[in-house]
Amino acid sequence: MSKETSGEIEGGIDYARLKRHYLADDYVAIPFTVNQDYYIPGLLAFLSDPNVFDINSGWGLFTHGQAAPPAFLAFVIPVMPPVVPAFEAKDITFLANQDCLLRFEGAVRRQHFLPSHRPMNYHRRHAMFFVVRNAVDGTVEAWIEG
Repeated sequence: MSKETSGEIEGGIDYARLKRHYLADDYVAIPFTVNQDYYIPGLLAFLSDPNVFDINSGWGLFTHGQAAPPAFLAFVIPVMPPVVPAFEAKDITFLANQDCLLRFEGAVRRQHFLPSHRPMNYHRRHAMFFVVRNAVDGTVEAWIEG
């Protein structure tokens, strides 16, 4: 079935292509250890510039359910509020300097293996992710769009 007949292009607008352009973005480098840590997309973007919060650009308030702030941000956020400004990630690229394991959405969800020095893209919609080392401590970088 061609795009023209599939409903993806209507009135000359390619909606599938339009949906791949996101208005919210973030970047984070998370040190990982044997203790699992987490990140909420948009958290550092908001801390860097609170004016980035825009409901029309996909931002909202997210109830995360975590008792403590991410360990690597504890010096910046000593007490984690129950609701934080965030956006839903739709496209994320990870790059780690050591092998690690990722989970999306929940601390006990299925782990995804991320090999070191190999960029991995995920097009999974999620509001938070978790990271833990596989064997050696390291750092994972994440480029996030949503």
